[in-house]
Amino acid sequence: MRIVSPFKWLSVIAVVVVVVVLTMWLTVGQSTSVTPDAVAVSAPTTSTSAPISTPVPQISSGPQLSDTAVAADFHPQVASVVEAQKTGKFPERLSVSIAPKPFDLAAFSANPQAYLDITEPGRVFQTAPAGPDAVPLIAGVDHIISVPSLGSTPLTVTGKPHAPVSFTILDGGMFDNHLSSTTVLADDKGTATVTYTATPGTVDDVQILVGSPLTVGTLTLVVHVGYPATSPEKLTVK
Repeated sequence: MRIVSPFKWLSVIAVVVVVVVLTMWLTVGQSTSVTPDAVAVSAPTTSTSAPISTPVPQISSGPQLSDTAVAADFHPQVASVVEAQKTGKFPERLSVSIAPKPFDLAAFSANPQAYLDITEPGRVFQTAPAGPDAVPLIAGVDHIISVPSLGSTPLTVTGKPHAPVSFTILDGGMFDNHLSSTTVLADDKGTATVTYTATPGTVDDVQILVGSPLTVGTLTLVVHVGYPATSPEKLTVK
């Protein structure tokens, strides 16, 4: 039997250890090295441009101002709309879809002008309940009213004397206050009249709602506005 020298075994083990160490060193060096072909990752940048604001759509059935610049003191009702837009406290002044404040007959009787100085489009739905003593609101359209393009025409209804009557346009156009909603006071005979004007771009049927807290029912007036250079049409009532 041949006996292997212990020094020979030690030399073999030393060679194996050196090989293992060299292998580990090469592996670690390759994983930490950066080659010219490496992809550089840039740091995230922060945009310094101003944020884009999203415009708030306007509701056509609200008391929008006409295209012509109107000062807040042009009409008290204009001032009430401007106040609502600036403060955000009176949404009922800006949309027909928002219920108006409850009608207080005693407060109105004591100071009618305070009620008339504020416009609330939804007042056209705030009408009196039906009953044996109820007064209906009647449209005064027993004659043909010509409404050419960009033209104006009076709108008249009859109800209870000295009652507030509100008019709200659902389409294009404006009243004397340069808004699409207004409240006026009926005279001694119960007649209330406003002037409707077709603004640029307004054609075909324009619906106008009319109502009063002291009369029954909401009227729908339909003004048919003629196209430019065409004959005017007539005012009808639904």
